[in-house]
Parts: sequence; C-alpha cells; structure tokens
Amino acid sequence: MARTLENAPLIESVFELHWKLQPGTGDVNFQAPLPVAGVSVGFDPYYRLAFARLSEKLASQYPVYIPLPQANFPDAIVPHMVQHRFQTQAGSRVPIVQIGPGVLTVNHGLDYSWDAFKERIQTVLELFYQSYPNPAELTVESISLKYIDAFAFDYDVNDPVLFMQQNLSVGVALPSQAFGNAVNRNATHVNCQVSFNTSVPQGVLTSNYATGILENQKTLFWQLWLASINPPRDFLGHSDVWLDSAHAVIERWFFESLSGDIRRELLNE
Repeated sequence: MARTLENAPLIESVFELHWKLQPGTGDVNFQAPLPVAGVSVGFDPYYRLAFARLSEKLASQYPVYIPLPQANFPDAIVPHMVQHRFQTQAGSRVPIVQIGPGVLTVNHGLDYSWDAFKERIQTVLELFYQSYPNPAELTVESISLKYIDAFAFDYDVNDPVLFMQQNLSVGVALPSQAFGNAVNRNATHVNCQVSFNTSVPQGVLTSNYATGILENQKTLFWQLWLASINPPRDFLGHSDVWLDSAHAVIERWFFESLSGDIRRELLNE
C-alpha cells in the first residue's frame, strides 16, 4: 500500500509519455532552412487532430486552456515539447495536462495521493488513445514517472553537502588536500545526479539533487524519476502494472533515503 505523508516535501509529480514521430517536417509549405545544426525535426500527421479531440474530452475536468509559447512554432521544430496546457482551474498550476508533438504529460501537486494520481494518469491516457485517429500506428518511445521534493534550506549559510549526508543519506567524498587555504570547505551550491538500471520495471532510476530558489526562498530540490524506453506497444493495456511498479521503486528509494532530522520530522520517528 502506498504511503502518504501529511507534511510531505513534494511539490510536483509528473507522468510523461513520448511517442514516435516521423522524420522531416511533413509540411511542404514550411520553408525554414532545415536541417539546421542543433535543431531536430519530426512530425506526426495525426497530432493536430488528436490534440483537437483531446481538448474536447478534457474540457469538463480541465476547463482552463493555455497555449504555451511553443504553440507559435511549427510543430515539426518543437518535437517532444509541450505546446498546450489544460488546467483544472484558473491560477492553479497543477493538476494539469499538457500535450505537444510526440509528448503528453500529467502533472499533479499538493493534496497528493498515489491512488488519485494514478487514476488521473490512466483517465488521461484513455482519453488520449480515444482521441488519436489511428492508435494502431501509435508507437510509445518512452514513459517516465517523476517526483520533485523541495526542502527550505539557506545554502548561503549552511553546507548543502552536509545536509544531504545527514538527511538524505547521500555521501559526497572530496579530497581534503585539494581545498588548501584558499577554498572554503562549505559548499555554496549543489547539482549532482546518479542513475541506476532497474529490472521491474525495466528502465533507469535517477536521483538528482540541486540548490535553487522556490517562491523567493533558497531551497534544496530532490528529484526522483524512473524512465523506460520502448515499452510494450500497447502501453495503455500495460499501464497499470508499469505505474505501480515504477511508483514502488521510487517510493522505496525515497523512504529508505530519509535520515536525521528530516526523517524524524516527516515520519515522526
């Protein structure tokens, strides 16, 4: 059974699906000088129709539609970039659904529970597959489940490396002789990432730690996500198993990593 924390540091959870695009622009009237170094292109002849149909199906639960800046660019030069956002209410960033050429996301925020988030994901997936004109030609390239946690932390005063060691069970070994007399031993910023292969589900689990700003407050961000490439062609029929398996891996990593003051604060231990 999934565990829920009353005072969880979670600020956002994200499910993301990428499907395969065809190479090229798919538009004979598109005259941009392509290919251009560093600019990838790809198109889906069914994308526009799928977007229109999905918009109608989402309207009752996600009535607020917001076109993103990428919506002003030709679809072919923004592959796997979200162009359109659907919100449950104005002024509330999450829960939301986003879609672009080859990409679909479901984002959730506060008031989180795994059962509710999973149900939201599967509902959106079903609506997307219903909206896609030819589901038999839909090839899912990758899927991922991500969690973003945030801890208020003044890294100008305190050492984020020490915080990670004491509270998130993360050790960073640095050569003490390298500091000399010129380098302060307290870190001022952190941005580190480690990834591991997983077997159930097959994929890659990534844990990322970085300092930053959240609502004008210095913060240590911790992102955990599991991504699988080339999942079963009929991912909709396998989504239940994949979602539960991916969530179980991330949940275990999260709870087993907590230590020190943060563990006592979150788990009352």
